[in-house]
Amino acid sequence: MTRFNEDSEGLGEEKGMRIYRNWTEAKSELARDLKELGLIVPTLLIQSQKPLEGFEEVYELVDYSYTVLDLNLDLLEPTQPWAEAEFGERIGGLHGYRNFVPNPGKAWELRKEIWEPFLERSGRFAYTYAERLKVTLEEAVSELKKNPTSRQIFVPIWWPKDDSVLGRQRVPCSLGYWFRVRENKVNMTHLMRSCDFFTHWNNDCWLSVKLLDWVCREVNLSRGTFSHFIGSLHVFKPHVKDVF
Repeated sequence: MTRFNEDSEGLGEEKGMRIYRNWTEAKSELARDLKELGLIVPTLLIQSQKPLEGFEEVYELVDYSYTVLDLNLDLLEPTQPWAEAEFGERIGGLHGYRNFVPNPGKAWELRKEIWEPFLERSGRFAYTYAERLKVTLEEAVSELKKNPTSRQIFVPIWWPKDDSVLGRQRVPCSLGYWFRVRENKVNMTHLMRSCDFFTHWNNDCWLSVKLLDWVCREVNLSRGTFSHFIGSLHVFKPHVKDVF
């Protein structure tokens, strides 16, 4: 693992950036940083719902960012078969803005213990990645083909309407994905406002790199690096024993 500092030649703008060789190193270092640097923070709501007993506090790091160089997905161990099904639904509504995207879909049923509590009275989720990706992802890929060095290729998951339901409705943990081509490789930065390290981190990273691979195939370029910015990286107290 490399941590750049202000004395690194030519890397002054990367002060404090964590560079991990692979996912195994990243997971170990994130756990260590949570243990050594995390602060205990109370939480009144989890996705607008009252937390279960014991889940009222988290170990938290804020504004945490890192880059992984070797993106071998075998090292992430996502929750299967849910992860494959979820990714299939996320890209299944593409190829036409008006294509129907089911909400809630079927993937969530493979991980009912996590997702069923978030179903609304209507039987739908407040949002799905499939619904949001279909609006701008294809346009982003088209622009990436025409202007590969653009700094504008951002695919939002957070929409302005989410601002109006804060505290009353589930809103995305992801803000969006920034793609750019450098040295003929597609690099991705996944920006998140919040990430539960124990329950979701490995799946969030796996799904992000699967999306990166999909974009790479669409633009016929190789995969570059994955960078991750997390506003609140945290682990709930009952899970601390399983993390550090």
